[in-house]
This record gives sequence, C-alpha cells and structure tokens, in this order.
Amino acid sequence: MAEHRTQEQMAVAKELATAARGYRVVADAEGWPVSPGRYGRLEHLGALPGHAPQLAAFTTSRRLWRRLLALDGVTKHQTGDAEFRGLVAPAAVPAVARLLRCRCRKVISEAQAASLAVARTSTQFKASIL
Repeated sequence: MAEHRTQEQMAVAKELATAARGYRVVADAEGWPVSPGRYGRLEHLGALPGHAPQLAAFTTSRRLWRRLLALDGVTKHQTGDAEFRGLVAPAAVPAVARLLRCRCRKVISEAQAASLAVARTSTQFKASIL
C-alpha cells in the first residue's frame, strides 16, 4: 500500500466515500481509493470538468455481468476474457454495492466505545506495572 497519498488521491477518496456512503473505502496498492467487496469492487475513474465523478464496478465473476448490466444506471465500459468493468451512475451505487457485496463501514455505539476505553486504560495500567 502506498504510504504517502497525493492531494488528488485524497480528494478522490472523499468523493468515493460520499458516493458509497456506509461502505468501507480503502486505498489500493497505488493509493487510489476502492470499496472492496466479495465479488468485485467499486472504483473511482475520475471526473471531467463540470461533470459528476465517474464510478465503476469491477468484477471477475462472470455470473455477475448480466446482473450488473440489468441494473438501471450501469453501462458496459470494458470487458475482457475474465473481467468486467461497468460505469455506475451515482443513483445506482447502493444496488451495485449490494450486488458486489461491498464491505460495510464498521461503526460502534457509544456504549461499545466507552467499554473499549475502559478496557484500554486497564490494559495499559497492567502493562506499566509489569
């Protein structure tokens, strides 16, 4: 994974996180943001000036190709022998994320955060005694 991300990569990460609200967004090996899933991933392809950012769904599962194309807002962009990339309209992102089984962002409640804080402080105290 890239240690230092450029300003462009950080801006694109914010755009993807906004479009894929509720889903985990991580950096790939080169530092570009993706939302990984069990059967593929959501990617950001950039934006033309004055236009909305272009999102893409990438999968190597041939069984999903037809199901992705059947969704409103998904158009074919690239196909290979064993891979598919389709352009995704912002309105279709939730349906595509469910189909690709993108991972949800982990959110903890206030009670869980409080219990973790107590456990963390008690563990640090025990470690400093030893």
